[in-house]
Amino acid sequence: MHDKPNHNQNTRNAQNNHNSQIKQMNQINQNIVIIGNDIRFMRMLELELKNRGYTCKNFYISDNGGGSKRHLCADALNYCFENDCGFVILAIGEIGSSYTEFVKLSGKSAINIIFTSFDNIINDFKKKITGREYGKNNIVFIKRPFITEHFIKEVVSFHKKISKLKTARPKIIRIDDLIIDETSKTAAFGEDKIDLTKKEYELLIFLVKNRGEPVDRKRIFAEVWGFDYYGSTNVVDVFVRYLRNKIDQRYKIKLIHTVRGVGYMIRK
Repeated sequence: MHDKPNHNQNTRNAQNNHNSQIKQMNQINQNIVIIGNDIRFMRMLELELKNRGYTCKNFYISDNGGGSKRHLCADALNYCFENDCGFVILAIGEIGSSYTEFVKLSGKSAINIIFTSFDNIINDFKKKITGREYGKNNIVFIKRPFITEHFIKEVVSFHKKISKLKTARPKIIRIDDLIIDETSKTAAFGEDKIDLTKKEYELLIFLVKNRGEPVDRKRIFAEVWGFDYYGSTNVVDVFVRYLRNKIDQRYKIKLIHTVRGVGYMIRK
């Protein structure tokens, strides 16, 4: 004689497994960035992950976006650092260059990446991106199609693994090709290191952290030089000129803007 299946018990077991997954996730940073060129797939992953306690931010990057792809990839990378994201999911539906662009851009930043796509796209990616271009990134691959619960288990396993391996990483701010490392207090433009004095770096980081906001000379003077500095606010203009010579003029960009009657700002 066989016992009849206990449906209530099965339901409780499923719920317990679900709650166990959420408990494991709550012990780790729950912020995830989803980047991809398959918007419906991205939305499905977002709903499944949110249902299990994650906070998700989607960046849809079309391979028809031209030059904007690099900017969108940079925006996604900035979001990762500003929100201390646990990892990135690359949700790819077709062969393109948006995801390779992101991996190359993030190569020095030690980003944890789950790459999920069809077998042929994963193979194409592996051919295009060498181990050297992975940089410090930690990448795992999950093939489509998959059973959702299997995918979630892979995510939880990967998340637990990187939480154990996580070490203090540099805090990076990126504005297009400009890279600022707050840990080492250095700046670079692409691969080219920018030689800044201590005060030039402090002025640059102040303007960067207030980007999008016009900042008057008195505030810059007080914040960067301090109230106990015996000098004139003209020193602000002098050091802005130094920065422009080293960044704007050297790399042919317009980073620091003059706001007439106010002071200066970085718009991006």
